[in-house]
Amino acid sequence: MSVVAIVNPTKVNDRDGLRARLVTAAEQYELGELQWVETTAEEPGTAQAATAVAEGASLVLAAGGDGTVRAVATALS
Repeated sequence: MSVVAIVNPTKVNDRDGLRARLVTAAEQYELGELQWVETTAEEPGTAQAATAVAEGASLVLAAGGDGTVRAVATALS
């Protein structure tokens, strides 16, 4: 299983804390190694989510504002 967290760095204040919690959860639930991918103004999450799916991610998480969540959800749908 592969887990990808797509994160908008301008919207998540405690990135290090969030990353640590996600890594711990992935280990605890034996989900595999967490991949951390940040969005940019040019790539707000859609391309990152599409790449995650194309590379076989079984779980994709979105963290940021509603635009980040919408972009990731668009790619996943």
